[in-house]
Amino acid sequence: MAFALVAVLVTGVVSLQAMVSQTAFRMQELQDRSQELQSRTDELRLEAAQLSAPDRIEREAHHLGFVYPAPDDVHTIVVRARPRQGEGAGGGLFAIERLLGTAP
Repeated sequence: MAFALVAVLVTGVVSLQAMVSQTAFRMQELQDRSQELQSRTDELRLEAAQLSAPDRIEREAHHLGFVYPAPDDVHTIVVRARPRQGEGAGGGLFAIERLLGTAP
């Protein structure tokens, strides 16, 4: 009977050790994957910063044929509107169609 008890205990310890080892390997895989994803995130943030650089956008716009408008072609529209009834002082969409009309 003592032999059976020792065999069960040894089997249990070996099984637990195997589970701990598997868990450790899995944790290492997850840490490696996390590092890869962090590196990719950093790369994408750098790429986004480079793509959103004003000088790059200006070059691309020029390449596509965009030009700055003449000063006389720029008009500023000041919109002073009240919120719709029931939307409160700071919320809601302004009815821009009522101010400018629906025609282009």
